[in-house]
Amino acid sequence: MKKEELISELYALLNESPESVAERERTAHDKLTKSFKNRLILFGTGKLGRRTLKGLREVGIEPLAFCDNNSVIWGSDIEGLKVLSPEKAVSEFGANAAFVVTIWNNTLGHPLEVVRQQLQSYGNCAVVSFLPLYWKYHRQFLPYFSLGLPRNIITKKAEVIEFAEILSDSYSRACYLAHIDFRLKGDFRILMNPIDGAQYFVKELLNNLSEEVFIDCGAFNGDTLREFLRFTGNKFLKYFAVEPDTKNSRQLLDYIHSLDSTIQNKIEVSHFCASKCEGKVKFNNSGAIDSSISKSGDIEIACTRLDSLIKCNKPTFLKIDIEGGEADAINGGQGMISQHNPTLAIAAYHRPNDIWSLGCDIKKINPNYLFYLRAHAFGGWENILYAVPHCRLPT
Repeated sequence: MKKEELISELYALLNESPESVAERERTAHDKLTKSFKNRLILFGTGKLGRRTLKGLREVGIEPLAFCDNNSVIWGSDIEGLKVLSPEKAVSEFGANAAFVVTIWNNTLGHPLEVVRQQLQSYGNCAVVSFLPLYWKYHRQFLPYFSLGLPRNIITKKAEVIEFAEILSDSYSRACYLAHIDFRLKGDFRILMNPIDGAQYFVKELLNNLSEEVFIDCGAFNGDTLREFLRFTGNKFLKYFAVEPDTKNSRQLLDYIHSLDSTIQNKIEVSHFCASKCEGKVKFNNSGAIDSSISKSGDIEIACTRLDSLIKCNKPTFLKIDIEGGEADAINGGQGMISQHNPTLAIAAYHRPNDIWSLGCDIKKINPNYLFYLRAHAFGGWENILYAVPHCRLPT
């Protein structure tokens, strides 16, 4: 896709009136669920299903049941709601309830069509996505990761177009257009499938340096470190792993201690949150991939600016994947980004505006980057923004 084509397509999408968009937000769920009104079955008992149940109860709606493909939990109660097999749920409620698919993850994406086909094989029933429900009751549900109200995209038209202007290749433009289109219409089928290859280390965008100085913000349990060692063949200068979660850090250190001592000596682990300021913050120390800064966090932890981290080594590669704190970390690393031109790999899916705002922020700090978007998982998860200096592109 050429830049001119992308800009034209975006203007066509963003010229929809705010009133029309707001009407879609208010009515899409009701139109899909027809006469069933608030008679709902939630398909999927995972994190999203339980979150949806909680929000519905806040607005006075009690779903009729959960249903799930996991036979182990059939007949049990989860959060006080009975769990039925899909076949039993359709048999009992197919004629007088709507099935809301509450599955959305980076493995399956949002398997609406697959679930619809499965449920309708048991009998006639209405199967809908959770997203129009989230639009209708947005005060309870949104924002949620990259999902927000469509009308907010219309109000950010100038920024959406600004980022489109700086994307450097056809795939990035097509990926970006698909996301804007999806977020306005709520149709997950619009999104592009993920690319092959390792996340953060896209061979077509990045050549290998024998003296790489890598900063890993959101080092988790060492998953990125494993890929980094494969990418470099263990040949690098320094690896700074930044991981504030104490449970994740223990796993990270266990992995590091399993490595050859010559590799261990080049890795440094820091326990703080990368942010725009110095101080302390509340942190959700869950030991999971989504541990993050949170007002309801169970521990207090130090936060610092990335510009304070590197004193001796010139960073060549900066990865930031910190559950919504990416913009603050970029703010706190402005000196590093402007002076040293490290390759940047930034998670752009934790907040609704991140997919365009992070690139615009980086461009203001350092105008010398080339910008790329790559999808690394299904359903809008793991979209990574790559800002690459000209010298790092493969010849």
